[in-house]
Amino acid sequence: MLLTASLSAFGNLPSSQPAIQPSEQQLPPGTRSVADEDVAAADQYKKAQAALDAQNYTEAERLLADLVKQDPKNAGMLYQLGFSQEAQDKDDAAEASYKAAVAIDPKQFESTLALGLVQARKGSMAEARETLKLALTLQPADASQSKVLKARAFRALAQIDVTRDPASAREWLLAALKLTPATPDDTLMAAELADTAGDTAGAQAQYKKLLAGDTRSAEAVVSYARFLMRHGQTAEATPLLEQLQIANPGDANLKRLLAHLYTQANNPEKAEPMLRSALAATPDDPTLLDDLGSALVLEKKFDEAQPVLEKAVSIPADKWPSPQDLGEAWGHLAFAASENHQPKIVLQALSNRATLLPTSPSTLFLEATANDSLHQTDKAVALYQQFLSVSTGKYPDQEWQARHRLAALKRR
Repeated sequence: MLLTASLSAFGNLPSSQPAIQPSEQQLPPGTRSVADEDVAAADQYKKAQAALDAQNYTEAERLLADLVKQDPKNAGMLYQLGFSQEAQDKDDAAEASYKAAVAIDPKQFESTLALGLVQARKGSMAEARETLKLALTLQPADASQSKVLKARAFRALAQIDVTRDPASAREWLLAALKLTPATPDDTLMAAELADTAGDTAGAQAQYKKLLAGDTRSAEAVVSYARFLMRHGQTAEATPLLEQLQIANPGDANLKRLLAHLYTQANNPEKAEPMLRSALAATPDDPTLLDDLGSALVLEKKFDEAQPVLEKAVSIPADKWPSPQDLGEAWGHLAFAASENHQPKIVLQALSNRATLLPTSPSTLFLEATANDSLHQTDKAVALYQQFLSVSTGKYPDQEWQARHRLAALKRR
């Protein structure tokens, strides 16, 4: 699975680069200040603004919620209320406030943009996409901030589409870059989009550019390492992740990624203790179990590997990252069972794998040897022949064995 594009485009408004700083707040057109109507309310509003300036969002929320009760049709006040709620990670409450503001003033850019970002962060991507596209048709109250804020909407749309529609994501990203300079996150997304499009060289160039900068992030290193692993370049990926793990010794996700890399790079003796440590905290994690089982297979600890893999495939499919991952685990179990001389389990595992993944030369060979062990000669002969027709010299040891067994079975 493994895109790791940053979700910073969906971050809270009061982030390192907020859409509008509390001290710069302006009431969107068509709203009114309570100062025009009520001296006491005006004083309370000033206190709310001071709380926002001091990043005391709990107090700001309390004061603004009371003011909204007094003036429920004030869209600007609702926006600021949502802002204070979002700063406290109260996304449901913030979403409700922003929606109320938009309902009162559909042309208010600030609440529309903020609503789209909250929806994206909550995982409501279809809603967020439409809300953000709507925001791009509106104008911010502060014209001087227009380019920055609209670029943020474009980047958020790119993040939403990066997996479902990479071509659209590229267009959204290009639109953002026309308004504001490229950021490290932009370069990271460009690399991942190039990789998705099959432009391996272009993706690698973007990663190199990103990692050569002064703002190298852990996320960028992990993304590049995953890219290298996907393309079989484990020798370069290993030191990158090892250095990152030394700098972040408590990062459990990084440890499991490095352990997975060790398994891929045929260093199971390094992977096994890391995987066992991770499983102590999450014993029913299917990918950790699969990785541990695979490491044990590489160490030729087949008796230990089989029960670990059996536990992995017993975990419901919806707990796996993808059906493909579960299919691969069934294949790993088939191999372990073959080494343990349990042909019936081999065939059952391969049958389950076949519901998720196409057959491969390796699985054909395993199925042939299992049927051969069970004296199901006709099936074994047919499968050995299928294996030889697709192996094309890539599996010399197995090809020799298949030809040897075919000759023996035909004589029999």
